[in-house]
Amino acid sequence: EIEFESNNLAGSISTEMGLLTDLVRWGMEQGTTSGTIPTEVLSLSNLIFMDFDFNNLSGSLPNELFSLTNLITLDLNDNAFTGSIAGMGNLQKLTFLQVHENFFSGTVPAELGAATGLKTFNLHATTITGTMPEEICVLRSPPFVLGSLIADCEDTPPEIECDCCVCR
Repeated sequence: EIEFESNNLAGSISTEMGLLTDLVRWGMEQGTTSGTIPTEVLSLSNLIFMDFDFNNLSGSLPNELFSLTNLITLDLNDNAFTGSIAGMGNLQKLTFLQVHENFFSGTVPAELGAATGLKTFNLHATTITGTMPEEICVLRSPPFVLGSLIADCEDTPPEIECDCCVCR
């Protein structure tokens, strides 16, 4: 386990982090880390927890991230990431997913509905548009697994059409 919360570490993520093949939990939140997520660190197939929120990370998410199929927690909020979240549909073990306060675009992948243990999915303050897939809304039905689903659906017209979201 590596935890660098509120660390004031400057610079980018070292590619050498990819050598920690037994790493299970990686927290690097609330720092000043910048740059992109290097593909070399995304070979950590044992990761179940990745928290990079409140940094200055940017760029598109590498496709290799969507191969980390053991992830349970993925927290990327409050960065400057761009591109699509479409590949997140591969992460079916997720219980906690936050991508809000970024510059993600595209639509919400219906495949995320296969993450039947998803309890938190927050995607407000992005440029994601379209309709919230029914496959995700059904997770808000009894037994109410998905307790937090926050999206940009208050504006006229809304960025995301959603009957099952908490709107911002």
